[in-house]
This record gives sequence, structure tokens and C-alpha cells, in this order.
Amino acid sequence: MRVNRTFSKVMVILVVAAMLPALFAGEALAAESSNGCFIVELWDGSGYKQVADISFGQFQKESGVFIGIAENPKIRIRKEAEGLAFLDSVLLDGAAASGSDKLKKTDFDVLEITNEGVELLFAGSFGGNLSLTGRIEPKDVGGYPFMLPTVNLFIEDPAELKEFFTYEIGSNIGSVTADGQYEDLGEPFETEYLKPDTGHPDGYAYIYVFNDNEYLYAAADFTSDNTYDYGDDFFKVFVKQGDAVKEFKQTSSGHEYGAGAMQYTDKVEYEHMYYEVRIPLDSLGGRDELQLAFSLYGTSATNPPEDEPEIKTYSVFYHPNGGSGTVPLDMNKYYPGDKVTLLPGDGLVKPGYTFAGWALQDDTGVSSPYTMGSRDVTFFAVWSAVPKIPKTDDEAEAAGFVMLILGIALLAGLWIRKHKFS
Repeated sequence: MRVNRTFSKVMVILVVAAMLPALFAGEALAAESSNGCFIVELWDGSGYKQVADISFGQFQKESGVFIGIAENPKIRIRKEAEGLAFLDSVLLDGAAASGSDKLKKTDFDVLEITNEGVELLFAGSFGGNLSLTGRIEPKDVGGYPFMLPTVNLFIEDPAELKEFFTYEIGSNIGSVTADGQYEDLGEPFETEYLKPDTGHPDGYAYIYVFNDNEYLYAAADFTSDNTYDYGDDFFKVFVKQGDAVKEFKQTSSGHEYGAGAMQYTDKVEYEHMYYEVRIPLDSLGGRDELQLAFSLYGTSATNPPEDEPEIKTYSVFYHPNGGSGTVPLDMNKYYPGDKVTLLPGDGLVKPGYTFAGWALQDDTGVSSPYTMGSRDVTFFAVWSAVPKIPKTDDEAEAAGFVMLILGIALLAGLWIRKHKFS
């Protein structure tokens, strides 16, 4: 296939534009693999019709797809994955759906997407460029809990914890309701900035400690955990007593020593996990000082530093192959094995030809969905020549009759001329 130089320059610009999101996506995105996909379905008046499936991994990213020009479109997005799936924003031509507060902007205030999905209604006329920002967790997220003091990271046996904070009984008289509902607790006992390796946002953990005559109270505002994981989340308080260490664990779904819940607090604008616990003082030995340590896990977790193999993503490009007009542009990044929904060539034209689909550079035709390999791929437009319409029998007879009349007229003219001058 021949490509003129001017078009080659245009394609270089398009290639660079398509690569920009990947250049700024961060190291985490480059190293992850797909954990499933979001299925995008468009209501056609009688039912939902699938128009796209977009792969996502553990780390939040933005991905777009063209779903077609529509008037007041209704869209359903559902997950196809074993792990939990979350969307941060869903925008159609930059506009949010009506009534979708959590999906109006990218701000880590995420919405869990189930197999049943979420329905979104957009009011107005739209060009069809849908943008999703979100992430899909693996079935087993794994990772290690955050530990405070941080020197205790990756220590699994409480008896081997290296350091503790000191809390003096009576130094902060007060209490919490221990119901998991956020309340203003004043100055924190300890604050630590956390950087999860699991796709959750970086943020602070605020630990509060109080006591009254009966209980030791502890609360944790865990801003790095913006997902609810059905009991896998927890907050632990460790109390050192001589050579022994007591552990008090509060999960997000239970009421072992209090409660935990997804809450909005004054620390960040997005919903995240918040815990409150109370521990009877008489179970702590009646000491004047307590040696305390804390642990937080919410599938927001950390891992020991290690070199992980890079799993690359690849791009899809479209070539008009002699045509002109609007060339489809796919901004997605694909992992090997991903299914690529081919974009339509409705915006391409070539005089004397009709658009007939897409093919690889070796003229091998391709159909949707296309299975992505381990390299970038370019789809070339296939053009079919418009056949010339042959003359019908009636047209041929008419043409013959006209020629006969012209011939007779010519002979008559010659005869008249000959006898006139003879």
C-alpha cells in the first residue's frame, strides 16, 4: 500500500497524540495487567446494546471510546471481572450524567460498579465521545497492612513489633461513640502519610486516642482507603504488656470493638474508611502508660520494594489508505489479548469508491472484535470501487435507432448535393 508523504506527517502527529496519555500515566500503570473490563451498553429504544468493552487494571486510569452520535442517550455500564470494580468519573463529550454526583469529576470519590451495572442518562445532543476513569482490582488484592510506627512495616507477628507510641492515661480525657460515624475529634495523636501500592490514593492516616474511667478509645481516619471491601478492611490497635502484645481488631463490616464505615470527613473531599473502637481499661492491666501501635488495611496496602516485570501496553491506529475525511482515533492502551472494538469509517470518503472495512498492511481483512497482540497495530481502510452502470437493452436500441437516422440524413444530404450541381 502506498502512502503519500503529507499523510505520513499527519499520522506521525496522530501517533504522538495517542501516546501522550501513556507518557504521563505513571510507572504504576505501565507495570499492571488487565483485571477485567467495563461493558458499555447503549439503550436503543427496546433494550441495551453493547457498544464497547474497555479493559482496566488495578491502577486508576482514564480511557475513552466512541459510542456514536446520540440524542438524550441512556447508557449502562457494568463490570466483567472477578475483583471489585470502581469508577471515578463518566463523561460524555465532557458532560456528566444527570444525578451522578460521584461520577461528575475525577476526584477519588468512586462508585462501585457491579455485574448488574449502573444506568446513566445524559440530557442533550452528543457527539459520542465517552470517557471513563476508574480501576478494577484483582480477585486477591494482597499486600501488607500499613503499620504505625512505620518501622513495623511487613512484620506479621505482633510479638515481633519493634516500636510503640507511648500514651499516658489521663493525658487526653474524652470518648467516642464507637459507632463508625465521623465526629470532630480535635488534634490527632499521630499522623502518617501513606503511599499505597494497590491503586488507592496517597493520603494521610490520622490516629486519635482518648480515655475516660472505663475505656481506651481509638479512632482512625484512613484517607488512603477510598473503597469498601466487605470485611477485608480493618483497623488494629496493639497494646504491649511486658513481653506480650495484645491485638484488638475492628473490621469494616463487624462490631468487634466498635465500628468502621465509609465516611466523608473534613480531611478530604472523597468518601473513605473511618473507624472507632473502645477497649476496656481493665483488660489492659491498669497501667499509667500504654505502649501502642496501629495497623490499617483496606485493600489499600503496601508491598516490599522489588523489581517487577513490566507488562507493556500497545496502541491502535487507523489509516485512510488513499481516502480523506475524519480518520478514527483510538486513544486507548491495550494489553496483549485485549479485545479491540473496531471504530467505524463513516467519516472517510474516496471518490468512486465506498468504504468496505479495515485490513492489516498485508491486506488481511480484520473484523470486530480484534484480538490485540504484543505490538502496535495499524488498520488500513479497504475501498471498493463503485461499478459503472452498463447500458440496458432499451438504451442500446435507442442509440442504434439514432445512429440509423443520422446515417440516412447524411446519405440524403450527399444525394441532394450531387444532383443540385450536376
